[in-house]
This record gives sequence, C-alpha cells and structure tokens, in this order.
Amino acid sequence: MRLWESSPHIFPYSFEQVVAAFWDRYPNSKAQHILSEDVIERKVSIFMFLTASSIVPTLEESVYDRSTRTLTTYTRNISWTSLFHMHERCVYKPAENQRDHPWTALPRTNLERAVWVDVSYGRINSLIERVLVMSFRKSVKKTVLGLTEKLEERFGVPLVAPHVRSSMVNLSSQKAALMTEKIFANKKIGFEKA
Repeated sequence: MRLWESSPHIFPYSFEQVVAAFWDRYPNSKAQHILSEDVIERKVSIFMFLTASSIVPTLEESVYDRSTRTLTTYTRNISWTSLFHMHERCVYKPAENQRDHPWTALPRTNLERAVWVDVSYGRINSLIERVLVMSFRKSVKKTVLGLTEKLEERFGVPLVAPHVRSSMVNLSSQKAALMTEKIFANKKIGFEKA
C-alpha cells in the first residue's frame, strides 16, 4: 500500500464560496473526461457516482459538517477492484489567518488531499502503485485548476494583496520568457537568412 499526501492548497475564496462551487464543479475545461455526475443519495452525506471516459468510474462520498465548517470527500474506484484500490480523501476548511501577514485577513480556504493506493498484482505491486500515484499527482493539478475555473466564473477573480498580485505577474512574465527561450533554443532558426 502506498500513501501520498499533497501539500495543502489555498484557494483565495471564502469557505462558503468554495463549497458552493464544489457542488457545481463539472463540467469544466480541465475535466472534459467527466461525462456525468449523478447524485445517488442525498441526506447528511452525499454519494456521487462519477462517470468518466477512458478512466475508471469512481464513487464519491461528500460530508459537509456545518459545526466544524469542513467539507470532506472520500473517493474510491468501483471497477477493477480485483486489481487495485484507490482511496482519496480531501478536506476543505477555512484557512487560519496568520497575524504577521495582513493580506491573509482575506477569506481563504485550505484543501488537504491524500490518496491511498493498494495493488493486488503480484511481484510488480510497487511499480504499479508508483505509476498510479504519479498519474494521480498529475490529475490533482487539473482538479485544482477546474475548481478554480468554476470559482472565477461564479465569484470573479479573487482579491489579492497588491504585492502578491505583482509577484504573480512577475512570475507569469518570467515563465513566458523562459518558455520563449526554450522554443527558440529547440528550433534552429537562422535569423541571418531572414
């Protein structure tokens, strides 16, 4: 069995906004493989059946606790269980404000994510577990981007402290410059002939 925990992700939106967008997160441009999302049972906890193309169907249980202000999701595969089990737990909760950083007084939501992978395939269990965790790690980025897309659609671009926004712009322009350098380094373009 292999456990992987991602570093916490902070959404620059209030907990209530993140929870509202969570229930309406599909479809989005980052998860086009999700064909449908059906609610099987609705009561204190919600079970959702996610149907995906070319990907193993999953069952998700979502538990919203108003007293502790947490939304916890448990997701597991429901096919191929004779070969492997993947169990994911996500906990959404209001981020704590840090007194030494004034911009953290803005509403934020913390996401903690962990996945357990257990493969039943003989000698190569460890290898398959590593491959499954690696593919899961890649999908986490798309999941966060998809939820962020829905948050921006519904509530607009979040308020960010001016110095944080400028560092985000600087980071974006640095990334663009690096990508341009890589493109020109990979292509043998003769500017002398132009």
